[in-house]
Amino acid sequence: MSKPQVEQIYPLSPSQQGMLYESLAAAESGIHVEQLVWRMEGPLDEAALERAWQHVVERHAVLRTGFAWKQQSEPVQVVLPRVAVPLRGQDLRALPPDEQQQRLEAELESERLRGFKLAKAPLMRLALFRFSDDEARLVWTFHHLLLDGWCLPLLLQEVLSCYQAFLQGQTPRLGTSRPFRDYVAWLKRQEPEAARGFWSARLKGFTRPTPLGRPAAQATSDAGYGVVQAGLPPARTEALLATLKQHRLTPSSFFQGLWAVLLSRYSGQTDVVFGTTVSGRPPELEGVESIIGPFINTLPVRRVVEPSRELWSWFQEGQTQRNDQRAFEYCSAGQVHEWSEVPGALPLHESILVYENYPMEAFQASSSSGPGLALADLRSIGARTRHPLTLLILPGSELTVRLVHDRSRLDAASAERVLQGLLALSVAVADGAPERLGALLSLLPDDLIPAVHAPREATPTDSLTEGGAPSTPLQLRLARLWTELLGVERVGMRDNFFARGGHSLLAARLVSSVNEAFSVQLPLVGLYESSTFGALAERIASLQRTAPSASAPSSTALPQVTPAPEARFEPFPLTDIQQAYWVGRSGDYELGQVSTHIYFEINGQGLEVSRLEQAWRRLIDRHDMLRAVILPDGRQQVLKQVPPYHLRILELRGQDEASRTRQLDAVREEMSHQVLPADRWPLFEIRASLLDDGHLRLHVGLDALIADAWSMFCLFQEWARLYQEPEARLPPLELTFRDYVLAEEGLRRTPLYERSRAYWMERVERMAPAPELPLARTPDAVGAGRFQRRGSRLSREDWQKLKQRTAEEGLTPSAVLCTAFSEVLARWSKSPRFTLNLTLFNRLPLHPQTHEIVGDFTSLSLLEVDASLLEPFTARAQRVQQQLWQDLDHRHFGGVRVLRELARRQGGSQRALMPVVFTSTLALGAAGQEASVLNQFGEMTYAVGQTPQVWLDHQVIEQDGALLFNWDAVEALFPPGLLDDMFAAYCRFLARLVDSGAAWHELHPELTPPAQLARRAAVNATEAPLSEQLLHEPFLEQARLRPRDVAVITPSATLTYGELDTLARHLGHQLREAGVQPDTLVAVVMEKGWEQVVAVLGILMAGAAYVPVDPSLPKERRQALLAQSQATWIVTQPWIDERGEWPEGSRRLRVDRAP
Repeated sequence: MSKPQVEQIYPLSPSQQGMLYESLAAAESGIHVEQLVWRMEGPLDEAALERAWQHVVERHAVLRTGFAWKQQSEPVQVVLPRVAVPLRGQDLRALPPDEQQQRLEAELESERLRGFKLAKAPLMRLALFRFSDDEARLVWTFHHLLLDGWCLPLLLQEVLSCYQAFLQGQTPRLGTSRPFRDYVAWLKRQEPEAARGFWSARLKGFTRPTPLGRPAAQATSDAGYGVVQAGLPPARTEALLATLKQHRLTPSSFFQGLWAVLLSRYSGQTDVVFGTTVSGRPPELEGVESIIGPFINTLPVRRVVEPSRELWSWFQEGQTQRNDQRAFEYCSAGQVHEWSEVPGALPLHESILVYENYPMEAFQASSSSGPGLALADLRSIGARTRHPLTLLILPGSELTVRLVHDRSRLDAASAERVLQGLLALSVAVADGAPERLGALLSLLPDDLIPAVHAPREATPTDSLTEGGAPSTPLQLRLARLWTELLGVERVGMRDNFFARGGHSLLAARLVSSVNEAFSVQLPLVGLYESSTFGALAERIASLQRTAPSASAPSSTALPQVTPAPEARFEPFPLTDIQQAYWVGRSGDYELGQVSTHIYFEINGQGLEVSRLEQAWRRLIDRHDMLRAVILPDGRQQVLKQVPPYHLRILELRGQDEASRTRQLDAVREEMSHQVLPADRWPLFEIRASLLDDGHLRLHVGLDALIADAWSMFCLFQEWARLYQEPEARLPPLELTFRDYVLAEEGLRRTPLYERSRAYWMERVERMAPAPELPLARTPDAVGAGRFQRRGSRLSREDWQKLKQRTAEEGLTPSAVLCTAFSEVLARWSKSPRFTLNLTLFNRLPLHPQTHEIVGDFTSLSLLEVDASLLEPFTARAQRVQQQLWQDLDHRHFGGVRVLRELARRQGGSQRALMPVVFTSTLALGAAGQEASVLNQFGEMTYAVGQTPQVWLDHQVIEQDGALLFNWDAVEALFPPGLLDDMFAAYCRFLARLVDSGAAWHELHPELTPPAQLARRAAVNATEAPLSEQLLHEPFLEQARLRPRDVAVITPSATLTYGELDTLARHLGHQLREAGVQPDTLVAVVMEKGWEQVVAVLGILMAGAAYVPVDPSLPKERRQALLAQSQATWIVTQPWIDERGEWPEGSRRLRVDRAP
C-alpha cells in the first residue's frame, strides 16, 4: 500500500481564518509573514543544523501544514506526513561589512514580500548568510498562520538540543508536546453565546473607531509602512518599573492605559477603543504551554478617560478589565467586530498595542549551542498588520518603543510626535506621577500632539465614485446583498469588498448569500480572486452562462450511466446500504435477525381485488427490482420471469367483531415484523382482508432491499393510475437499477470520492458516540428486537406556522425537527455530545430517469450534535444545519463506510454503533413525491418500520399539508415509560415552537416531564443556613475538639489535627512577622503532599489569600503566573526552593516538619 499523502485534515481556529483571509486579500504585501535573524559565531556544522531543523519539523504537525480553501465550504488545514525544509546558503564573505549588512536587509525584505503559497507546506524557509569563516546569520522566515512569538523560544531550544545531539552522534530526546489540533478541538467546545454576550456588553454604545491620522477616504498616495523607534534609558526604565510594582500594576496594563490617555488627547474623545495582543493560551487546557501554534490574538480594549479620576485606581481598573475578559480571549477579532455596534464597513479600531513579553531573553541566556559556537543578537522582525498604527513595547533593561505606521494615514513627523508623547508620559510617571488623570493629560506638550483629521460625513455619492453605479438586474440584486451585509447605503462598481470593511466572517456570509441568490457554486476563494464589486458580478454572470455540458471534466464531475439492456439479468453488486441490510439480517450482529422492512395497512372501500392484482402485476413487469433476489454470494439479480403474483385474500365478511379483530391482529403480528427470505422471490407481500359493506383492508409489506421511500411513493402513484386506467401506457424505462449501481461504483475512482473519504477519515478519529440512553437490557440480550411505533401530527395550520418561522430564521424544517429531536435525546443521554444516524435519499443525477426507477438508493450520514453549549434553540439549529450541510458536501463516502471504519478501529466490533436514526422525507415532497399518494386507495391506519442494529428511528413525513412524525423503537431495550416520557416531551416542545416565539430563544428549554420535576424538587429540598465562618475556621474547631485524630495521610507523613494546627499557626506567624498584610496574595509552589495543607491553612490564618502554582510548569510559564499574581512571598518545599528558579525580588518560606 502506498504511503498516505495527507496525515491530518482539521478546521482552522477563528484567528487563523482571519489571517488566512487577510493574507489572500493582500497576497504580495508580506502581511502576516514573520522573520527571525540570529547571529552565530564560531565553527558551524551546517549539515547538523539542517538536520536539527528537519527533526523539529517532523516532530510538530503544525510545521508541516498547508491550507485548503478552494472548493471548501470552510477552509481546512492539511498536514502532510513529511516536508523538506532545506537550509539555503548565501556566501557574503567577499563583501565589505557595510555591503554584507545591506545585502542581508535587502534579502530580508525580499523574503518577506515573496510570501508563501498558503496551500503548499511548508510555510517556512531557512537561509544561512556567511559573513566570515566564524560568523553567520541564520534567517528563519515563516507565516504567522503556523505559530506565534510565544512558540519561538520553545522551538529554538528544541533546534539547539537536536543540533547538540547530532554533533555528539546521539538521538535527540525531547519532551512531549500536544498538537495544535487539540486546541482547535477545545475551541469547538466553548460557549459562543456567553462570549457574544460578554463582548457585546463590553462594546455596547461604541459605534465608530477612534480616529487617528487621516481617515482612509483621505489617505495620501504615500505607499508602505514607516518605522520610528526610541527607548527609555536604563535608570528611567528601572524607576518606571519600580513605580508600577509599588502600585501592583503590570507594565502591559500600564502601557494600555497610557495609550488610551494619548488616544483620548489626540482624538478629543473620552471613549476610546484600540486593539491589543493577548497570548490566547487557555490555562485550563492541560499542556497548553507545550503546544506549537498561533494562539496570539488581537482583541479590543475600551477605556473611558475621565480627567477627574484618581490616576492609579483608573489604571488598576483597566487591569481588572483585562482579567475579566480572559475567559473569552479565544474569540477572533472578526467575531468580536461582528458582535459590536460598529458597522462592518468600518474597522473596529485603527491602532493596536503589542507588549512583547515573549521569554526570548531568558532563552538566550539559558541556551547552549554546542562546542565552540556562540549565539547572540536574536532579532525578531514581526509580521505586518493592516492597521494604520502598531505600537510595540519591547521590555528590557532599556525599555524600547517601536511604532510602525501606514505612511498614507500617518506621516513620519506625526508618527514621531506620537512616539515622543508616549515616552514623555512614561518619564513623567517614572519621576512621580500626579494624583489625577487630568493632570497627567496636561503634561503632554501641544507640540507632541499630531494632527488628527476628523472624518467627514459620508455623502450619498461616496460609494459611487468608484466606477459608477450598478445597473443590470444581476448587479442590482448583488448590490442589495453587499449593502445589507456591510451596512452601507450604496456600492460602486470598483468598490473592493475588503476595503469597504469586509472580513472573514462577512466573506463567508456573502459567498453563502451569493450561491443561494444566484443558484451558482462560487467557492470562497472566488471572492478573493474577484474582490471588487464589478469583477464579482461578472464572475457570477459567467457561472450562470456556463452550462455543465460545456464544461471540461472537473474534480466535481459525476460518472454517467451507460444503459446495458443486454446485461439486464446478469448479477450485480449490492450497494453499501443493501449490503448492510443484508448482513444485518443474520444473528451474528447485535440486534440482528431483523430485516429492513416497512409494513402498513390501508382501509379502503369499493376496491376490486382483481384490478388491484392486475395493476400490481404490471408494476412487477415494469420495475426490475420487484423481481430481484439476493444471491448467496452477496450479489443481487433481477429474474427474467416470475410467476403471476396473487394477492392473498382473507374473507372476514359476516363475521363478528371479536373474530374479525382477532384475525386482523394475527395478520398484523405475522406481517409487521416478517423477515422474507432474501434469496427467494418476492421480497414483498400484499394481502387483502374483505370486510362488510364493501370495505377492504390492504396489508402491504415491503423489504427495503429492493425499494426506498421514493420508490414506494412512485409505486403507489403508478399502482393507483393503472388501477384507475387499466389500459394506460406508462413511459418506457431505459434505465435500470443495475445500470445505476454499476455507474455509481465508478464514483469511487473520482477526486470527489477521495475528497469525501479524506473528510470522513479525519472526522472518524474524534467522532462522538451514539446517544447513551438509559437501557433496561443490553442489546445482545434482546435478540431479534420488535419495534413499536409512537406517532403524532401537527395540523396543517400548525405545520405552516412552524415552516414560516423556520424560514424566517434561515433554517430548513428538517434541521429544526432534527435539532428538536436532539434536544430531547440530550436530556436523557448520559452525554449531550453524540452522533445521529441520518437517512439520506441520495439519488445522484446520473441519468434523466434516475427518479423514475425503483431501487434502494438510500445512504447514511453521521451527524455530530453538541447540545452542551448554552445558546438559544435558533443558534443550535443553525449549528446543526451548518454541520449537516458540511457533511452533505462530502456525502460521496457514505455513512456505511464510515461505520465500517469505526468498527475496524474498535477491533471488528459487531455492536450497533450508531443505533439512533433520524429520517426526514420532507425533501421528497419538495421534489414532487408526497406521502399523500399512499392514501389513494383509502386511509392509512397503521404503519411500523424496522431496521437491524437500530434502537430508535424518528421519521418525519408531510402528508396532505400536515406533519406526521413517528418513533419506531425496540421496546424491550428501554425501561417502562421512558420512551413515553421522551416522546411526550418531544411533542410538547414542537407545540411550543409553533406557539411561542420565546421557545426559539431559550438557552435551556425545560423538557423533563412534570412528574420527574416534582420528584427531583423533593429530593433536592436540602435548604439549610449558610455558614458565615471563614474557610479555615471549621478546621480550627475540629482541631480543638479532636486534636489527636488523624487529619492528613500521605505516603511520607501522617498528621493529627493538633500537629497540623501547630504547623499551620507557625507558618502564619512567620508570614505576619515577614510583613504579609491581610487580603494580599501569597503563592504556594509545591508538589502534592502534606506541606500543601499546612501552607494553605497557614496563609489563611495570616489573613492572606493563596495562589497555587504548579512547580512542574515550564520556568517561563511559572514565572509569568507569579508575575501576574504580584505575589511577593512564596511558600514552597525545601527541594523546590533549592532549584533557584525564582523571579528577581521574590521572597520564600519553606515548610518543614519541625515548627
